Amino acid sequence: MNRLRAPVLRHRLFQLAADAALAALAFYLAFEIRFIDEPGGIPDRYVEMLTGSIVFVALGKTAIFGLMGLHQKWWRYFNLGDIWSVMRACAVASALLIAIFVIAKPFSSPMPRSVMIFDFVFTLGLLVVARSIARFYFVERRMRSHN
Repeated sequence: MNRLRAPVLRHRLFQLAADAALAALAFYLAFEIRFIDEPGGIPDRYVEMLTGSIVFVALGKTAIFGLMGLHQKWWRYFNLGDIWSVMRACAVASALLIAIFVIAKPFSSPMPRSVMIFDFVFTLGLLVVARSIARFYFVERRMRSHN
């Protein structure tokens, strides 16, 4: 039980949960932006696609991020060189997402290509921004404590 209180595990669990939430947010925003000009908002068939796949997408991307090493270090140590790792992980996750939606066709309507592109861009942006904010927060806090 003491292991569950260990800072490394606590931070890793937080990072996993945060990445899953950010991946879900990116997927949702991709649909919102794609259908921003639609008079009724997102069409019903795409609402069904979004709600039926958002958990799968979030958990799948988070698993891929973990397999590709994004959770190996704490966000407070994130630096510009790590952006390439995040970009590679996002590219692999997006490629697998596209493959699943194109090959398996889990829904009657195809996934809009623009949603796939927006999802990649939003996922990459949200992951980099979240890690950068954590980094700047901890650097700022450390600088204040040394003054």
